[in-house]
Parts: sequence; C-alpha cells; structure tokens
Amino acid sequence: MQNHTPVLSLVWQIAAIEAADSHYPAIEPEHLFIGLCKLEGFANTTRLRALGVPESQVQVVAAEIDLLLTLFDRFRIQSTTFRHELRQRLGRGDAPPSDSEEVVMHRSPQSRAAFEQAEAFARQQQAPLVSVLHLLAGLLDDAGSSLARWLQGKGVDVLRLREAAGETMAPLQTEPPAAPPPSPGTPPIPPEPETALTRYGTDLTHLARQGRLKPPPAFDPTIERDALQTIHILERRRTNNPLLLTEDPHHARQVVETVAQRLTLDSAPPALCKHHLVELKMDTLSGDIRYQGEFATRIRQVIDAASSQSSIILFINGIETIIGSGMIHVDMSDIITRLKDALRQGSLHCIGATTPYEYHNYIARKYDLQQFFQPLVCGKPAEEAA
Repeated sequence: MQNHTPVLSLVWQIAAIEAADSHYPAIEPEHLFIGLCKLEGFANTTRLRALGVPESQVQVVAAEIDLLLTLFDRFRIQSTTFRHELRQRLGRGDAPPSDSEEVVMHRSPQSRAAFEQAEAFARQQQAPLVSVLHLLAGLLDDAGSSLARWLQGKGVDVLRLREAAGETMAPLQTEPPAAPPPSPGTPPIPPEPETALTRYGTDLTHLARQGRLKPPPAFDPTIERDALQTIHILERRRTNNPLLLTEDPHHARQVVETVAQRLTLDSAPPALCKHHLVELKMDTLSGDIRYQGEFATRIRQVIDAASSQSSIILFINGIETIIGSGMIHVDMSDIITRLKDALRQGSLHCIGATTPYEYHNYIARKYDLQQFFQPLVCGKPAEEAA
C-alpha cells in the first residue's frame, strides 16, 4: 500500500467518525465522500496550523484541499449541501452501540476497492503519495455504484468528474524547498509580551471604548437579540458560559462585538461592567509553530492567564478546534482537563462559538465539559431559535 497525503488521512478519519456516529458497521464510500466535502472547513492555513499540521507542510496541504474544492466548484458540487443530503440519505446503520470511546472502524469492501483504485491511479501518474483527488477518482471508478448514481441524480457528470480528478492531480511535492539560512545581520527575536492574553488575544471591550467596533447592522435584528441573551447568560451565577451555535462564525463575532459594546455603556449590568471581553486570535495562536505541542502550550498559557484574572471573559470562536473533533495531530487531553478544572472552579469565564453539528456530535456528548456551557442557537428567527 502506498503512502497517503495528510489530507487523505484526514478524510479517512472524518469518514470513520461519520460511520461510527451513524452506527454503520464499516466505512462506506458515501462516508468517504462526506469526508471530502468536509474539507471545506479546513480550507485555510490558520485552521491547518491550529490542527497541528507542521509548518513545513501547511502550504502543501492547503494546495491539495484547494485543488479538490476548485474541482467541486467546476462541477457545481456544493460541499455543505451535498454532505447534509448524503448524510440524510444514508440514515442510521444497524451496528450496535459501543461503550468504548475508541471504536476501530474498518472499510467496507467497496471502500477498500476505491482505495485500491486510487493507489493504482497514483502509480500510473508516478505520484509519490496517494491524494484526495486519486481517492475521488477511485470512488467514481464504478459508474454503477450507489454513490455514482446519487451524484448523477444531483446533476453531476460523473464520468467527466472522474477524468478531471485524474487530470488535475499532479504528483505532490513531499517536502517544500528548504528556507535559506538567516543572514548574519538577522535582528534578535523581540522579547515576549507581558502575558499570553496580550499576545494571543484582542481586548474587544478596549476597542469598543475607543469606538473601533462597528454597531450591529440594522437589517439583522437577530444580532442584537443574540447579544442580549448572551449577556443574560453571563450574568448567571451558574452555567454562565454561553456557547453560540451558528453556521456563520462571522455572525458569532458580531454578536460578541455587540456584547463588548454593551459592557461599556452606563446601562451595563453591574456584575459585568468592569469586565474585559478578550477574543482569542486563532491565526496568531497557530502561527509560526516551531515544534509539536507548541499550539497546546500556547492554549494552556492563555487559559492560565485568563483564569488568573477574574475580570476576563474569554471568547473562543471555533471552540471545537480545542475541545471537539478537529485535533488530528495534537493531544489535547491535558488542555481539556485544564479547561474543565478552570470552569468547574469558576476561575474562567468563557464564551464559545461552534456549529450545531460540531456541538451535538462532539461537545454535547462530553457531559463533564458540556455541563459548564449554556447552548444558544443564534442567527435564526425567534420562533425557530426557541
């Protein structure tokens, strides 16, 4: 068996999670295609660094994902819509639930055949690694398969897509060229900032006092409503950590910026008027990773710094990156334990944001963590949110 690219390994892992969550006894080709569609959520270098992808591989991984998504665009494959509809079509399998947290999912004969065909395509191209485009071509090799027939029913020209996948995939560069050595006159590294919060966070309350945050758009009343509900949760004595559930991370940020502006007003709740709402900057947090485990170390420093100051409310947009399913290269167990301890002791006040799917499948199941958060469905009309 040939080696796989990191992106293909990620797709395999996503497919295994999909199969296990839907109680299928094995990974089916449809689960693999859902994994390809979910790469849309990894299509930026910031997310890849946050996942622990080595800096030397970030651009290579991002380029492979971009090739696939560009091909999907050409054939009008809407990743989000297709994966949701395919998941509904698959329904629930008949495998009995397992008490073990680590379930080993094997591939079905059809999935193994798709991988074998993908490896054959890679050998024909003399590619050093089997990529996601090789897998896509392998999945579509049998035009009579259930997946191919479903795609044809969605208006996708399966034959042309298979041919395009084979033509698009050039042999991958396994290692990028080495960076030139620094010149003798390279300036010294500047000293570390005073705290992890000032380095990896943005004080939204400070920006609000300076008038540097935009007011919520008048055409979207849900932002103001969601901000008020977030403040009400923050005021509680217990379960006072809002968890914003929305498909749009931009909406979550607008809600939190509105909260920050309200905390600076004279009408702010007395219990919150002196608080600072600090947004965790994931791009800075995951940038310039120099060694394995540095990302986790930085998060630990942020949690410790925020926990040491009772006036800090930490906003984590995309909290599933830390406590959900996304960490494929980094052991986050110590971070999750530290986060739970800080929330249990009440030393950490936090606003999280994630998608409803990530919440229900990976966060709500962890009761020892979920119990500290109050989910809040955002961005929907009041009757739907209720």
